[in-house]
Amino acid sequence: MRGVSELRVATWNLFHGRAQPPVRADLLPDYAAALAATDWDVCGLQECPPWFARPLADACGASLRVTRTSLMRGMLPVVQRCLSAADPERLGVKGAAVNALLVRPAAGRIADGRAATLRRAPQRRSVQAIRLELHGLWLGNVHTHNKPEAEAVRDLERAIERMRRWADGGPFVLLGDLNVQPDSARAVAAATGLEWLAGDRVDHVLATPGVILTPGGSRSARRPKTLDGAAALSDHRLLTANLTLGLRWAGLPSTHGGKPAHARGRR
Repeated sequence: MRGVSELRVATWNLFHGRAQPPVRADLLPDYAAALAATDWDVCGLQECPPWFARPLADACGASLRVTRTSLMRGMLPVVQRCLSAADPERLGVKGAAVNALLVRPAAGRIADGRAATLRRAPQRRSVQAIRLELHGLWLGNVHTHNKPEAEAVRDLERAIERMRRWADGGPFVLLGDLNVQPDSARAVAAATGLEWLAGDRVDHVLATPGVILTPGGSRSARRPKTLDGAAALSDHRLLTANLTLGLRWAGLPSTHGGKPAHARGRR
C-alpha cells in the first residue's frame, strides 16, 4: 500500500480505440482490460472515443472527468459510435475524441476541476485538470497539436501557464501526449521552472519541483495487447510513473487554490 505522499500516475493515447496491426472489431473490452490490470491512481487518456470514457472508468473503479477535443462534423455521434464499434479503422483519427482523467479511490476525492481551450484550429486542443483533496495536488492532462513541433511547444506552454494559475503556488503535475520529443520536453520544462520526470517518445510527465520521481526506476512503458494477443493496442505506449510529494508538500491538507497554509502570504 502506498503512503499518503505517494501517487502513481499514467498517461495513454488510445489512438481512437484502434490497434496495430488493425483489428476490425470493437476494442473497448480490450482497452478496459488493459487499463484495469495496470497499477495507477490517476490516469490521463487522449484520443479517447467519447463512448469509451465511462465504461473504461467503470472497469477501473474510477471517477471520471472528460473534456472534448474533437468532433466529426456532419455525422451524428450515435452513427460514429456504430461505425467505430464495427470497424475502428473506418473513421480512424477523423472520429470524435475526448481527453479523460480517471481517478481511483486510492488517490482520494476530487476537490476541484478545471478545463481550458488551448486552440480551436486546425483541431481543438484543451487542457483539463483536477485537484486531489488528499494530496492538495493539481494534476493536468493535455494533448497538444502535432505539426509542426513548434505549435506543440506553444500549446504546452499555454497548458503550463494554465496549470500554474490554477495551482496558485501549489504543486502540480502535467502529463499527456505532448507531441514533442524528449529533448524538447526537457527544454520546455527547464524554461518554465518544471522538472521532466518520465517520458516515452512524445508522451511525458512534467511536475513542479515539489514533486519527484520515486527512486528505484519506477517509470515504465509498454504496449498492451488485445485480449487474443494478436495485436498491440494503440500506437502509443502506456506510460506510468511513481511520484512522491517532497517534504514541503507531503501530507499537507488541501487549501484554497492548492496552496498549503505555510506558503500563503509569501512572495
